[in-house]
Amino acid sequence: MFDGLDRRSVGYGDLVAHSVAVICPSASALSTAFSLHRVVGPGAWLSVLIGVGLCWVLAAAFGEFASRFTATGSLYTYAAKGLGPTAGLVVGCALLLGYLSLVDYGLADASNQVGRAAVAFGGAQPSAPVLALLVVLGAGVCLLVLWRGIRWSSRFAFSAEAVALATLLVVLATIAARHGVDLPAALSLEGAEPGKVLRGAAMVMTVVIGFESCAALAVEAEQPFRSVPRAMRTSVLITGGLLLGSTLVAGPIADHRLRGRWFAPGEVVSFPDGLVLLAIALSYVALAVCAWTALSRLVFAFAREGILPAVLGRTGRRSAIPGAALVATLPVVLAPPLVALARGDAPGAASYDMLVWATVILMTAYGITALAVVPFTHRLGEFTARTTTLACTGVVGTAVLTWVDLRTNFAQGDHDVLTVLAAVAVAGLCWRAVLARRDAVSGIGLHEAPLRSEVLVPGEPPGGEQRG
Repeated sequence: MFDGLDRRSVGYGDLVAHSVAVICPSASALSTAFSLHRVVGPGAWLSVLIGVGLCWVLAAAFGEFASRFTATGSLYTYAAKGLGPTAGLVVGCALLLGYLSLVDYGLADASNQVGRAAVAFGGAQPSAPVLALLVVLGAGVCLLVLWRGIRWSSRFAFSAEAVALATLLVVLATIAARHGVDLPAALSLEGAEPGKVLRGAAMVMTVVIGFESCAALAVEAEQPFRSVPRAMRTSVLITGGLLLGSTLVAGPIADHRLRGRWFAPGEVVSFPDGLVLLAIALSYVALAVCAWTALSRLVFAFAREGILPAVLGRTGRRSAIPGAALVATLPVVLAPPLVALARGDAPGAASYDMLVWATVILMTAYGITALAVVPFTHRLGEFTARTTTLACTGVVGTAVLTWVDLRTNFAQGDHDVLTVLAAVAVAGLCWRAVLARRDAVSGIGLHEAPLRSEVLVPGEPPGGEQRG
């Protein structure tokens, strides 16, 4: 069904790098971790634990699907398997818009960070046309990387994140050496307010959004039933460790806004800070590459299932990637950031709006998919107390933090995200109605049957005879 892809070629480390790249923890640790203290106050570290802990529970819940079958549709296929075609299509529409928004966010903020780096090096702030050109160039770099094949693009993400995370550690070590780390004060809960802690947890969860994206590479993973679930959980733990460490380091300077000057606070020109900003820009490019990878695999899955034109399911003979899906999504990827810049919006504001859309929509998709674990495992006769706990915790926790995040947006006068969320639900329902009229519902949520050599057969010793 998914022939044409480069099967069993992506290792566990590359899967982890893919999810980590979509999360982009290096940039988050230098922004969210520092702003968390101003939002939450005492107990900021507890917000990190709650937000990351919920994402780990969700990753474990999604692993119930990933350890049993392979598909390129990620949560879309999972939801369809558990709750049926209607829920699957709603989640599919959410993933389409969510991944698209993440690609846009990566391209827009990469250009923004390059502009900030130019200022740090002593140049002028780039004009809107220059920033637009940087967005186009960034998209070109992404396509060039993606067109080389999944092995090349996954290694690009691994290398980019290695550079970004090494840079983050240098920055945090410098701040800790300059200001010290007062652990008793940082871990104190005196004066902590539950409402603010939950608001901070919602902020943290929006940062960790995207950890499930490596599931779109299940068909291309070397050991999908083992490596995909582990990669989702590991990427969450890596991000959690970085956010927690950054939050503790940021405690003594929580009242200061560094604004991209970690080595030379208050200075306009700072060569070391310019290098840090370029490393962050590289990390945003890796985000765009990996989110675009997940987006193209999702469109590819739709085409192979017969619910989108078959041409979108074509793959290149040499590249072994869904090239038609990449080309088809290119105009949609470029339009939002270029329109925002043409409108005169600040690049940071434009990318932030895209991120708000992506996070709330994907959080909703997470809750639906966590609920799908219950009927899925029940039908298999594998419904246990563990799966019940994972599903219930994931659904309730996601619902609470999504509402907290929405309420924060409403308090700021932003109701657009609710409109977009409703539009996604309506689009999924309408798509389901159209497919029902065409009698094409049966193809929704298809997956590959596992080979005998890829699963553990009870009672059979290793190296037993393989049968198809």
